[in-house]
Amino acid sequence: MADPKHGTTVANVTLTITMTKRYRRLAVLSVDGAALCYYTIDGTDPVIGQDGCHVLPPAVQEVPHDIDLDVLVGLPVIKFKSATAVKVSVRPL
Repeated sequence: MADPKHGTTVANVTLTITMTKRYRRLAVLSVDGAALCYYTIDGTDPVIGQDGCHVLPPAVQEVPHDIDLDVLVGLPVIKFKSATAVKVSVRPL
């Protein structure tokens, strides 16, 4: 089940990663741990420091997420935003 997606944020610009299948579990990874990175797993736009966003700390770390396919319409869309460049990755579990 290999379908990882990768990207690098640009300061204060939303990075969007859309998965190609409707996975039940995804892992979000900060590849380089360069800075705090805020993200959403429901396709909404993240806002730095806003409630309702998940946070990747400034460390190399992977965070697992369960995706409710009964609620999700379409494919999983993960959106990231940070104050500086951060390398991120999303993969199915």
